[in-house]
Amino acid sequence: VRLELSWSTTPELISSFARPNMARRPGQALVVLASVPMLLTLLSLLSSPSPCMAVGGTGAAQAAGPEVQELVDGLREEALKRAQAAGWNGTFDRWEAKLVKTQVVAGTNYFVKVAVSDTDALHLRIYKPLPHTRLPPTLNGVKLGQDHQSPLEYFEPSNREL
Repeated sequence: VRLELSWSTTPELISSFARPNMARRPGQALVVLASVPMLLTLLSLLSSPSPCMAVGGTGAAQAAGPEVQELVDGLREEALKRAQAAGWNGTFDRWEAKLVKTQVVAGTNYFVKVAVSDTDALHLRIYKPLPHTRLPPTLNGVKLGQDHQSPLEYFEPSNREL
């Protein structure tokens, strides 16, 4: 499947948005869009200056701000329970979100490096649903054995309680 986007102001192309099933001449590209709002959403995502807002992939790691700290604060106890259930022996001396990467899906996945001591860190995978669902964020994975120099990378949700 090949997707080509091109800009044109011809009335024929513009009218094809309103009539996606219109007959085409040989060699003419097929343009199928569900709606003008979808086009505007796509354009806003493509023109977003923030690399972390690209749909599907994760952006570059960025310093975690207050919003991310608030997000991880609400999941501290659950993260501790999962870490201890996996054999981690200890408590969190610190709980400071340092870095974050995001992935836009039907909601947002947050990959967060959290400092838990002066030398140790862990990585959290948090899913925050779209606001209209009114569902709370969920902890979908905890990656143990990290330190402050470990790169923050995408990781799959945990299939087991970790």
